[in-house]
Amino acid sequence: MFGFLISIQVYGQEPYSLKLNKSNGLPDNSIFNIKQDSCGFIWIASLEGLTRYDGVNYKTYLSKSQTSKPGSAIQEDSFGRIWYENFDGYLYYLEQNGDSLIALKQEDPIGYIPFGLTEHYLLVFQKKGIDVYNLLNLEKVSTFTFELSEFSSSCSAHNNFYFFNQNDLYKIDNNLNLKKVNYSLPGGERTKQIYADENGIFIVSKFNENKAIHFFDKNLNYLHTWDLIGPEVILGATYINGEAWIHSNQGTYLLKENGSIDHLFPSKSISCIIKDRQENYWIATPREGIFIAPNLNSPIHQLDNYKPNKIVKLDNKSLLIATKQGEIIQVDSNMRLEKTLYSSSDKSEITYLYLDEKEKFIAFSNMYFNVLDLKSNQLQSYDLAVKEIALIENSLYSFAASGLIGFFIADQQGEVVSSWQNFALNYSTVLDKVYMLKANLRARSTTFISSKQTIYYASNTGLFAINSKGEREILLNEESFLANKIVSFKNDIYALSAKGNLYRLDTEDNFSLLNESFNLSPYSIKALKLFGNQLVFISQQYVHAVNLDSKEHLIYNINISTYEINDLYLDEKDLYIVTHEGIIQIPSRQQDKNADIPPLFQITQFWAGNNKISLSENHKFNHNENKISIHFSLLDFGKINTASLFYSINGKEWIPIGATTRSLDFPELAPGVYEILFKVNEEIQEASIFFEVSPPFWKRTWFILLCVASIMALIYLYYRYRLNQLNQQIALLKANIELEKSLSSSILTSIKSQMNPHFFYNALNTIQAYIFDNDKRNASKYLNKFSKLTRLILEMSEREKISLQEEIEALTLYLELEKMRFGEDFNFNIIVDEQLDIDFSHIPSMLIQPYVENAIKHGLLHSKIEKNLRIEFLQEASFLKVIIVDNGIGRAKALELNTLKEDKPSSFSTGANEKRLAIINKNNPNMVSVHYEDLHNEHQHPIGTKVILRILLK
Repeated sequence: MFGFLISIQVYGQEPYSLKLNKSNGLPDNSIFNIKQDSCGFIWIASLEGLTRYDGVNYKTYLSKSQTSKPGSAIQEDSFGRIWYENFDGYLYYLEQNGDSLIALKQEDPIGYIPFGLTEHYLLVFQKKGIDVYNLLNLEKVSTFTFELSEFSSSCSAHNNFYFFNQNDLYKIDNNLNLKKVNYSLPGGERTKQIYADENGIFIVSKFNENKAIHFFDKNLNYLHTWDLIGPEVILGATYINGEAWIHSNQGTYLLKENGSIDHLFPSKSISCIIKDRQENYWIATPREGIFIAPNLNSPIHQLDNYKPNKIVKLDNKSLLIATKQGEIIQVDSNMRLEKTLYSSSDKSEITYLYLDEKEKFIAFSNMYFNVLDLKSNQLQSYDLAVKEIALIENSLYSFAASGLIGFFIADQQGEVVSSWQNFALNYSTVLDKVYMLKANLRARSTTFISSKQTIYYASNTGLFAINSKGEREILLNEESFLANKIVSFKNDIYALSAKGNLYRLDTEDNFSLLNESFNLSPYSIKALKLFGNQLVFISQQYVHAVNLDSKEHLIYNINISTYEINDLYLDEKDLYIVTHEGIIQIPSRQQDKNADIPPLFQITQFWAGNNKISLSENHKFNHNENKISIHFSLLDFGKINTASLFYSINGKEWIPIGATTRSLDFPELAPGVYEILFKVNEEIQEASIFFEVSPPFWKRTWFILLCVASIMALIYLYYRYRLNQLNQQIALLKANIELEKSLSSSILTSIKSQMNPHFFYNALNTIQAYIFDNDKRNASKYLNKFSKLTRLILEMSEREKISLQEEIEALTLYLELEKMRFGEDFNFNIIVDEQLDIDFSHIPSMLIQPYVENAIKHGLLHSKIEKNLRIEFLQEASFLKVIIVDNGIGRAKALELNTLKEDKPSSFSTGANEKRLAIINKNNPNMVSVHYEDLHNEHQHPIGTKVILRILLK
């Protein structure tokens, strides 16, 4: 056993990292443990319990019997189960693809002491010793009985379980062999803690009283001791790639193999660190959540209260930083402030910074364009909104500004000695030593190619070249080319278009699109700069550096959104990226180390309807189980922009899946065979889903054949039905023809009844009597009315419908003729409802007159008293109501008299009229109805008859 001291070189730095906390979904900021399982998921122990993270979603697992949520000691057993111990000392596990924690059946624990796992066994501390469970069935198989001290510590590694009890070290191997060695190193530690990895174990004290770490091999043989000067309280420790990490309230201490100690994250309290499969470091903190550092050699420098915006390198030892508050500061290589060169009184943001190393001045833009002489510290300001300047020769520069392009001379004392200075002097002077080439445009960038003696300007109106021969516009496809940035190298120009494409212009001004050359999609480049022969540009995810001489292409995974980048600077040693939070420093030869480590894609759950389906089999579902949901994960940590994911159904087109989408839902799939394939970037994944949705019985062959046969039978039955229907229609047509004949016959009968010989005989006798009495006036009057009535009857007999006005006119003529024949003892009255429109109300022709004649001939003719007849026409809803009232002898007495006169011809064909009504009502039910009412006095003697007709008006 031996010990030795090493030289300690502690360097505190804060590597750039991504942040996981409650603001972006982490269940709690108090993190006690982190573990990556064999499937690639990250497991997190916090105040809220055990949580799984897949890069997008957090899922917390609980148990109904859980005594408390907080815990630690996350481990995975050989069966893929995840184990978790809460701070009460109770164990819980989660089956693969399980939905909730399951409590282990255990005796009362002694308190929180991490459990142990070997390939076959689970080892759990309890008051009498250590219980051993078979991992196959989780049944307890034995117990190691001994008295445990209050502050025991334990860990698992390389299929062994180690624990520290009193002053002894113990090991239990996978065959349950127990080994003990005495821990005889200098004591005095209040709380000893044991940690392990595949190489061995080491012991530290929680309070670091002896400032030492003691290392043992996996068989408990002492190796050596390292001095650990620094942390007063040790919160935890980790072995990563053979190097020990000691975690404290003042960051973590990395004990490197070369004997040095790096002090990382000095401003943070750290409880745990792991390294994932993509070589990202996960740093757990008790208060600030989790930090993910893709690279420990890329620190982020936070410049106290300064908000950096632009950066240039002054020399090998110093850099110049321009800020959003209007300062220019000089810092050393470790970003420590050396001095302030400029501070704006109005705190206006500095948007452009340029260093002329030869002339030793800096040019910058805020509210003005400023030139600061670094030797004399003199400042010259111009009322110009300069976007960029470019050196032409000596102290002469071209500039691009909002509103104009032109020249300015930086050296105020310089003499005019060159042709370009003479060229500039030919233009208008807008300010002292400032000359305008062109106005009324928004210039964005400028560059100068000395071999071509040409200045180039990019503006909102196009790209222009200016030399002693004049000005010309450079067109792309015969259209103006709009560029945000142009740089020149040798005889070529590199231009970033306003749409985000990168072009190269050769000496003949021919354009070449470069996006595809760098495997970049169109319109994806955000910024462009040139440092010596290094062309640097930013894509949607990376910073690219292309050596224009060797064509070497380096890619830096910056892991921040491009909108967060304010500026960058590249030299032979480092790449500096200016962000809102600070300046990230990346070694210039260090490419994205995990860019070649592909993400892990896996299908986690498969649901059909409300049923969770096994992933290991092909499945056939019923038609009502066609609601399919596929849950998956894409484990691609340590990157702001994760890999692109696509899916395809049955080998058809690839459909993109959203960056934060972790399930595919098909609400209603049609019957058929389905294979769902997935692709990450351009690589098709092995994980896929194959299943079949059976058609419903009504879409199966036997049912379709049955339906076809049924349809054919129905067609035949329908044919027979239609044939019978046509026969019935033919029969009905014949019946209608007969009916029309009967109707015509009934109408003729009605005409005959109204124009019967008896009526003509009586009318002619009446005329003759007037003639004999030499009553020419009445004879002429009677004859005139008789002729009018005859003409009306003949006209109406030719029409099916007549107006109510015509019917009333015919009735009036008829009754007037009867009154002239009967004399003064016959009176009639026709009453018409004012609501009736008698000109536009139509009824069947010659329908009412027979009932009036019947009232006269059978009711009034035999009456011995004054004869009265009243006819009323009333509006009743959509019906015409006709009331015929006489004060004759009544229907019963008239029937007796008619019986005695059977040998005489009847004056009214009752049967013919009833037959006509039946024909009318056959096609139009209830069109005409007739109601008879016998009138009696209080002694029940007949005093007349009332007839009520209801006729539907159309």
